[in-house]
Amino acid sequence: MMIFIALLGIVVSVNAVRAINQDLTTTKTEARQPNEHKIP
Repeated sequence: MMIFIALLGIVVSVNAVRAINQDLTTTKTEARQPNEHKIP
């Protein structure tokens, strides 16, 4: 059970880091090309 919780925590952490990196990448892209390739 502890292994499952540990794996779940790792997955959540990785997803959080990916989400943060995605936000930073999107912000940089919009700064260079505003309102272009906008995903609704």
